[in-house]
Amino acid sequence: RLMSPMSGPLRLPTSPGERSTTTPASVAIPSTTETAASSRRVRRGIATRPSPCPCATGTVWSLTIGHNRTAVYGPAVRLEGEIALVTGSTSGIGKAIATAFATEGARVVVTGRDAERGAAVVAAITGAGGDAAFHAADLSDEAACAQLVSATAERFGGVTVLVNNAVGSTVDETDGPVAQMTTSSWEASLRVNLTAPMWLARAAIPHMIDAGHGSIVNISSRAAERAIPGLASYIASKSGLNSLTR
Repeated sequence: RLMSPMSGPLRLPTSPGERSTTTPASVAIPSTTETAASSRRVRRGIATRPSPCPCATGTVWSLTIGHNRTAVYGPAVRLEGEIALVTGSTSGIGKAIATAFATEGARVVVTGRDAERGAAVVAAITGAGGDAAFHAADLSDEAACAQLVSATAERFGGVTVLVNNAVGSTVDETDGPVAQMTTSSWEASLRVNLTAPMWLARAAIPHMIDAGHGSIVNISSRAAERAIPGLASYIASKSGLNSLTR
């Protein structure tokens, strides 16, 4: 059944250039092999637009398949209304995640150690029409992690998405094989890569419960399953993060 999230059932366009409009009647999707395959993808949680699609650009459709499970198809606003905190988002993967989330309609808190880079990311997001703010935080500090989540909630009214992306600097500086590992380097790596995600999740979960939904995304590494020589603390921390996620 094709539904408009805003205004109910949709009418299929009768010509390629015609935009879809709402009508009191619903529209049944033909029972084709392709639609069945698409339905299976939706059940697995992958929102895939059926192809070929008769809808014109800008139309929003959703496919409902039993037990109220719905996948939405249409413009890039899949995260509209969400409030996302992305750690380590002043550069690299975290920056790309924060930017993509904002493009999809989420309000985003950018965080990291470099305020200048953070301000640049926020400026790029807001310049493109998104909504973002920067908040500096030392993720090796328990109180700072809790305050970061509180600042996100105060700025945007809650937290519904947490992305634990930040990685401790020991990966580049003092990590090494076990025989050469110092206790301070080991603890510093695990504190940012494993303990901080727990602190942040612990602080964010009550906000997600209040919102009625939430997502926690932990960015891991294939090194957690396939060890790399000379990165003992990083590998251990990412393996621990995988277990924490499970």
